[in-house]
Amino acid sequence: MTDSVPAKFDLSRLIMTIEGKPFEMDFVHGNGEADKRSLTLRDACVRAVITDIPGAKVSEMDKLERYMLAMRLKNEEDEIVSLDSKEIEVIKAGANDVFGVMIFGQVHKMLGEVVVEEPEMVTKG
Repeated sequence: MTDSVPAKFDLSRLIMTIEGKPFEMDFVHGNGEADKRSLTLRDACVRAVITDIPGAKVSEMDKLERYMLAMRLKNEEDEIVSLDSKEIEVIKAGANDVFGVMIFGQVHKMLGEVVVEEPEMVTKG
């Protein structure tokens, strides 16, 4: 994968427990209320890039890039999202810092599985 050729990933995929059930996580809203729901690849990717690691030195530019990536992932309406190799590495590195083995392993694996779209059929009329 190169920076110039983004790959497509399905961010709606669920993160699973070791028992094969959807991983449930508390999601806190702006009003302080929380609800429990299944963790998706989108949720994990956003958390991986926006979570600050205590003591980590992150440049101003890196923080801004992580913020812009998180906002793009969070606000993208389509479940299939294009990511370039740099964005994938940022997500994987963040996931390594933020999550335990089960979630990190699935994020890493899912970001290695590119969604291949079927070529459009062109009909001649």
